[in-house]
Amino acid sequence: GYNGSCRNSLHFVSETEIAYPIACLVVILDVFSNKQRFFEGHTNDVQCLAWNERHQLCISGQMDEKGTAGPKACIWSPARPSSFCNLPHPRDARSVSAAAISPDGHVAMTFTTDDARSFYLWRGPFGRAAAKEATLTHIFSGSSGRQSTLGVFMFEAACSSSTLTFTTVGVGHFKHWVINFPQNSP
Repeated sequence: GYNGSCRNSLHFVSETEIAYPIACLVVILDVFSNKQRFFEGHTNDVQCLAWNERHQLCISGQMDEKGTAGPKACIWSPARPSSFCNLPHPRDARSVSAAAISPDGHVAMTFTTDDARSFYLWRGPFGRAAAKEATLTHIFSGSSGRQSTLGVFMFEAACSSSTLTFTTVGVGHFKHWVINFPQNSP
């Protein structure tokens, strides 16, 4: 059944469909016909799921694969769940606890449960990368502090090509962030 411990992980992805994680799958359920489709790009339990309505993309994060690589996040479209973009994380990251795609669809952010509570930024556009089943490399990473991040929220008015503003929530914290990207010199 539905994993209720994955916070903010039940999303309407169309007028009739919802998406939610179960083990290493994300179920896409048509609530009227009761028919299910699946996103099967994960290799371990899905820990988080976010939805970008404007670009019709989901981002989901998983636990690490024991003894092999680190955890990963996947960006995919519910319209084509068989194609996706991989966002691999370092082996010591343990799991991806929260993820989001910016409103403009050009930046993805993931948070992990390693000792540093690291975060990673990825640059898109992700729709094309998902269609090509690409594997991307993060453009920036840092430490978010001592507490685990359970949700990240990006808002339309707060994001631009040079600034990323977002809010995170977790056990014992509510943080507002501003990251300024360096401008290319002419």
